[in-house]
Amino acid sequence: MVATARVASLFNARQALPNSAYNTIITHTYIKKPLVKTHLFKNERQSKIVGLWNCLVASRPCYEVHESEQPMSEYSKKTWTAAGCLADHKRVLLNIPKIFDAYAGPNAIQPDLNESVMVTVNSVNSCPYCEGLHGQLARMAGVDEPETLLKSDSEAACRAVVDHPAITFARRFAESNGRGEVSENAFADLVQSEGKGRASSIRALSWFLLWGSISGNTINAFISRLSGRAKKTSSFFFELLFFIYYAPLFAIIGAVNFILKFAPKVPAWFSAGFGVLLTVIASVWIIPLGLLALLIPAKPRILAAN
Repeated sequence: MVATARVASLFNARQALPNSAYNTIITHTYIKKPLVKTHLFKNERQSKIVGLWNCLVASRPCYEVHESEQPMSEYSKKTWTAAGCLADHKRVLLNIPKIFDAYAGPNAIQPDLNESVMVTVNSVNSCPYCEGLHGQLARMAGVDEPETLLKSDSEAACRAVVDHPAITFARRFAESNGRGEVSENAFADLVQSEGKGRASSIRALSWFLLWGSISGNTINAFISRLSGRAKKTSSFFFELLFFIYYAPLFAIIGAVNFILKFAPKVPAWFSAGFGVLLTVIASVWIIPLGLLALLIPAKPRILAAN
């Protein structure tokens, strides 16, 4: 409750600022010093919370704020609604056995392709936590150009980096948020080329990354709201509850991302074992919401990127 009150006070302080304070431009700059001075909050200590999270946890640049006559833009990445969060947690919960299978079961996917699938899904959803984690894991698994794959803006661009049917599926899956005719047809094509077992493993990996990327973006939507860039039609209270629930996990991910920057290429067994460990840790947060979703019917809905 104390943490909730403190975060709410930050939001209220931000809302209380005069209109002129809204006229800012956010300039992303990588800098050496640990804190960037910002004028978005009346209290400098409050502003440091956003700066520290972005610098140390989100694996992204700090925010340096300058006065300007131009209005700030809204947060533009894909995020969940409350109903969509429950619906997708139910789907990911049901895929947990297949996620383990994809890492270390009879239908395991070789680590370089496994991580290429993850990175391809994130090329659509653009989560900085997943970019840091799976970009490094892809490099460690032997993917030649993970940065290029992360920045790919089309299915053709992804296939130019990794030419495999799983990449086509992953891109189409991400673009359709894992549902609908496009995703189902892509899965049918994948079954034809890879067989039902391997195709199901690849789809489970895609669900795992979709969960991670939309979770990360929803976390950052709340952080962005505190700095004045709220997501249109997104609920403050849902974002607040989501942040409280998931912030510990994404803090762990941020720490792991930093450590992996120094890791060399690793053998396949290490990549597989690390994937199993990630699944176990993530399941601690996925399972409770997934079980809740089994009791509360919810329609899937993701707030689209602008």
